Amino acid sequence: MEKFELTKFDISPETIERLKKIGIESFFEVQSKTFEHVMNKEDVIALANRALKNGVDVVVGTPGRVIDLLESHTLNLQSVRLVVLDEVDRMLDMGFSAHVEQILASLYDEERSSKPQTLLFSATLPGWVSKIAQKYVSKDAHRVTLVNNNETRTVDTVEHLALLCPPHERAATIADVIRMYSHGPSSRCIIFCERKKEADELASHSAMSADCHVFHGDIPQDKRELILQKFRDGKYKTLITTNVAARGLDIPDVELVINCAPPSSVEDYIHRSGRTGRAGRKGVSICFYSMRQRPQLTYIENGTGIHFRRISAPSATDIVEVWAKDLSGSFAELPESTWSVFLPAARYIVSALKSNSKGDSGLDVDEDEDVKPSKKSKKLKKSKQDDLQTDTSLVEENGEVGDVDMKKSKKSRKSKCDDSQADQSKSVTECERALCCALARISGKTKAIEARSMLTAQAGLTAYKLTVPPHVTAHRKGLAYSLLNQQLSPEITETIKNLLFTKGRTGFVFDVPDVHNAAIEKNWQNGDGLVLEKLTELPELEPEGDEMNNGGG
Repeated sequence: MEKFELTKFDISPETIERLKKIGIESFFEVQSKTFEHVMNKEDVIALANRALKNGVDVVVGTPGRVIDLLESHTLNLQSVRLVVLDEVDRMLDMGFSAHVEQILASLYDEERSSKPQTLLFSATLPGWVSKIAQKYVSKDAHRVTLVNNNETRTVDTVEHLALLCPPHERAATIADVIRMYSHGPSSRCIIFCERKKEADELASHSAMSADCHVFHGDIPQDKRELILQKFRDGKYKTLITTNVAARGLDIPDVELVINCAPPSSVEDYIHRSGRTGRAGRKGVSICFYSMRQRPQLTYIENGTGIHFRRISAPSATDIVEVWAKDLSGSFAELPESTWSVFLPAARYIVSALKSNSKGDSGLDVDEDEDVKPSKKSKKLKKSKQDDLQTDTSLVEENGEVGDVDMKKSKKSRKSKCDDSQADQSKSVTECERALCCALARISGKTKAIEARSMLTAQAGLTAYKLTVPPHVTAHRKGLAYSLLNQQLSPEITETIKNLLFTKGRTGFVFDVPDVHNAAIEKNWQNGDGLVLEKLTELPELEPEGDEMNNGGG
């Protein structure tokens, strides 16, 4: 074989020495043919085939591909010193057992003086794996297990539940189960379906929330990685998948695993439920089943040594209790700068509800007059009599209110009303805050809301409008600085950005960093037609060529 020594090419002695230190003393043929073109920065299309017969250090392949290379005499395993079989039990499920045995037979030829070192990795130990181990692994092999005991091959940190549910009710019930068992900002849920079509149908069901995504073999590899990353980051809370996610994926904080039906094998259930309860964290695995699938559920129980605790579908009360607990915690974490933004909207909602309540109560309420029954009201209930501080003697048998001297009880009634109004005012304030927090959660604004300029939408800036007196025309931008410097310090005016003329040159609009808002409010006084105010809506602007000039005069 012709050698293409490094010294024959335009390579510095320092580079040649470094390559020799890592065992590289010559180029391959394809490297020698393309080196000059590459160094000349020319485009290259190279066709090459480096045969395995030239020798490699490591071969990684599927059983079928390794068999093909062996049969074509392209791959020779006689010099192999280390054999690694990963997920041996899965090879049996996929029908590779015959191929694996054929490969191992060629590796462990009796004519060989020494057998290669063997490493077997398996989540379970079915009969076929035990047979392989006895035949090819040395008797003094070390056995390392992460399983607690031989009876239960699932981790102790996982609670196993089973829920009887007909197929046509499964999607809606799964949605309720997720609300019940997978809650909190960092929780994740994985749902396993038997077929890709089932996963697609469940993901598109109206009962499922928007933060779920399907994940199976039909998804392109690049998109799979993106989906998994968003699932880890919490952008997706629920992953609806097949066995493709049952093993080999590092996904933290999976709080809940759901099987839409009992899996076909014990090993599949072990791998699926093993997605939760990791790193000492508690997890829940729920298996849905129908009446016809009860024998399969029993088979899983017997095969794993676990006992499924039978549960019913969550009730509305159960879900509300969980939500209330989660919401109370999340409401307390909301900063005032966030929930207070929703205060006007909350007060509007409360006011609207009060108006509707008054209209439906059958009472005509006037704050300056005593409460009187409406014409539609024939009889006041006792509870309303107590609330309105009226005596039952005021209501005659015919349901009409009789004459009464209100002066006798006016003073005492007023005192009680004042106390009641004070308590009510306190209660409404608390309710308003709760409503503000709820609105913030609904809108997705759970962090501090970043203020933006009404003029340029830039964060950290506040837009102001300066209106000049009617007899003055804003003919140049320097006028804005002259007027503002009369009441504001240069520290503020020198930070003005995006100064523009309003339509008709009646004034200016501009941005100021938020840090100066307090000083502007404290020092500025409007007068003589000169008005400075925060921009609440964008006015018409004067067209000009340099309208985005950052403060030029």
